[in-house]
Amino acid sequence: MNKTLAVLFVLAFPAFTILAQEPLVNYKDRTIAQIIDLNKTAVDAGFRNAKLQDETELVGGDPLYSKVTLQFLGSARPVSDGRKKLISSWGRLSKIDKKATDLYVNEIKFAEGSKEYWLGIPNSLIPMIAGKIKKGESASLYVSYTGAFKPKDQKDYESVLIITAVQ
Repeated sequence: MNKTLAVLFVLAFPAFTILAQEPLVNYKDRTIAQIIDLNKTAVDAGFRNAKLQDETELVGGDPLYSKVTLQFLGSARPVSDGRKKLISSWGRLSKIDKKATDLYVNEIKFAEGSKEYWLGIPNSLIPMIAGKIKKGESASLYVSYTGAFKPKDQKDYESVLIITAVQ
């Protein structure tokens, strides 16, 4: 790919990271706590019979397209295999191209009040956060709910959300 085309691709790519192809104006202002609460009854029921020693995933039926404001904590980590599997399953059921869900290989840590969350982020959006948002600053993020994941030998499940755009 020539250099000019590569620059144009990088500049245009964030617009294509909206996995569900939902216009940003349709994202509702919510908190992560509200998103988790909206799914709590269904997720609790889904995990009621999960065995502690088993790794379990529950794909979300409604992505609850949401715009959230979170504090950037500056930490990153690779997405665990279990969470990556959940994102892939969600994408498959939502008819999203596997190439798009495969971009979620890292998570970035954010806070909402005193609660901390790891959110999956596509590689294309990492420079937008790392280059423009300093640790401790707030960021407006567009997120989708993909479901919940219970790691092996862990009693509680974790809600899994992914970032689809950054403002």
